[in-house]
Amino acid sequence: MNTIPAVPAILSVFTALAFAAEPAPWYLWDSALDGKTQCAQFSPGKSWTKIDGSFKNSSCNTSQSQIAERQRKVLKPMGMNLTERPDK
Repeated sequence: MNTIPAVPAILSVFTALAFAAEPAPWYLWDSALDGKTQCAQFSPGKSWTKIDGSFKNSSCNTSQSQIAERQRKVLKPMGMNLTERPDK
């Protein structure tokens, strides 16, 4: 059995998966100890509670839904729709 031709196919699959990956969303966390808030992708510890979430950046000022809404407003007049898949 010759495994050499399978190597490029396997590498292309992993490359495609890497390009399809998105960064983890950011969340706003509240400390139960001192009431401070922090923006992080994962819980800073046991005493932290998630209070808002799914932000696109580390400053927790633009939610992913706000970005998607802006994209829809821009692309719709151009005849493009993010929710529809193009026909093959």
